[in-house]
Amino acid sequence: MRGPFLCWCFLHQASTPPRHQPKAIVVTTCCRQPPTSPPFPRGLSLAPIAVVSPQKLLDGDGNEATRVLAATQGHGFFYLDLQGTSPGETLLAEAEQLHALAKAVFSVPLPEKRQYDLERGVSLFGYKPAGAVKTTDRDHRPDTTEFFCIAKDHLHHVTPSRPYPPEIESHRPLLRSFTHHGHACGMLVLSSLASQLGLQPDAFAGLNLFDQPWATTAA
Repeated sequence: MRGPFLCWCFLHQASTPPRHQPKAIVVTTCCRQPPTSPPFPRGLSLAPIAVVSPQKLLDGDGNEATRVLAATQGHGFFYLDLQGTSPGETLLAEAEQLHALAKAVFSVPLPEKRQYDLERGVSLFGYKPAGAVKTTDRDHRPDTTEFFCIAKDHLHHVTPSRPYPPEIESHRPLLRSFTHHGHACGMLVLSSLASQLGLQPDAFAGLNLFDQPWATTAA
């Protein structure tokens, strides 16, 4: 996994008895490297992050499941190599479509984006402009990150939705499909971890039901 990749991350906190408690699990799915990306610098130290095959997990490969557990108990991070499997290729294709959507959304003039500002201290969903946070370092320099947080629950009618820009509203089917496929991928990992820990396969997945209210976002 060398080189810049488009990434999407999601977090599941697995609640288990203390003797089984793993670290929070961050699963990163990597898209193909964009053709316009510069070459990755040579000579840099690379973190030894595990690369896991979801297809092997689907096939019940015990060695791959053991590697997942070791990664979560060690660094707490690992890559999922989604290439070469039908569900994985679908998720990768959707991620690339969302990358194009993101470029279109962020090219909208700032005054229009500010109409969808998130309510600070109330909700994380909506638009956060660059420079809104000034406590990220000791010099209190404004941050340089802007993003839209889109609630999974809004996309799937679990809770009433706030308004989003027309560019996002018109792509709700894509966003719904992406969040659904991403959740399924996460549940595959959680089921594997539960089995490795000697628990019922749905011990963790049952705590992350898709149709229940959660603070899951597409950002």
